[in-house]
Amino acid sequence: MNAARLAVAACCLVAVSSMAVAQHSKLPKIGVISLDFPDNPSCVDRVRHGLEGLGYVEGRTHVLDLRWAKDRLDLIPSLSADLVRLNVDVIVSASAPAAAAVKEATTSIPIVLASSFYPVEAGIIKSLAHPGGNVTGVTHFTPELMAKRVQLVRELLPKATRLAVLRAPGRLQDLVVKDMEIAARGLGAKLQAIEVRSAEDLSAAFDTAVNGRAQALMSTQGPFFWRLRAEIAQLALTHRLLHALGGADGRGGRRAPLLWARRHGGL
Repeated sequence: MNAARLAVAACCLVAVSSMAVAQHSKLPKIGVISLDFPDNPSCVDRVRHGLEGLGYVEGRTHVLDLRWAKDRLDLIPSLSADLVRLNVDVIVSASAPAAAAVKEATTSIPIVLASSFYPVEAGIIKSLAHPGGNVTGVTHFTPELMAKRVQLVRELLPKATRLAVLRAPGRLQDLVVKDMEIAARGLGAKLQAIEVRSAEDLSAAFDTAVNGRAQALMSTQGPFFWRLRAEIAQLALTHRLLHALGGADGRGGRRAPLLWARRHGGL
């Protein structure tokens, strides 16, 4: 089983176990908030698979109460408040950008981050080793990991001096770009950040990268770019750009971003 998926499931079980002892008459209820759509529940599926891997069966040992934000961060506060009113035993934030908003909803109900985006810098936890408060979980987004992605691109293109990165709006995205820029400068390369707000912006973004003479292209990662992975792969192939797009594979695990790019024709 994927280690991160197992960790999330274990956190959920620890959070609800003491409550389950005191509440024999009802099953522990796990509230899950995701930015996904109901017809593309990749993050939620990872939570389900993690629990199943530990022998827990939905409907028999626990109940999942799902809330879908459908790519709208502005809905997260109301969805979180709804789960708090229902007094669920634990809330799982299944999408990294939603974590901060979920934390604002409660200081008493345990919160498990199935994915988080710079959780220390965002003020969600005190530190990775000692999160503090009512929050625990895993993260795939840290300064070290973002810098490593730049280094991996340079390993494939040792002579590359011009790199581009697709980014979404937001302060946390600024942090990602900053760490990538520092890593690029350390390798003697220049990083061009290109903002993408919707799928309609992709074609123009690639034109900007090409006009800037980029030799490779990355993204700041996250659900938004993962959902657009097919479009990004096709545009990278059309423009003959190496592209590194990190994300989850179809089984809920993590796939190295450059291997994904190679498989889909980005090289």
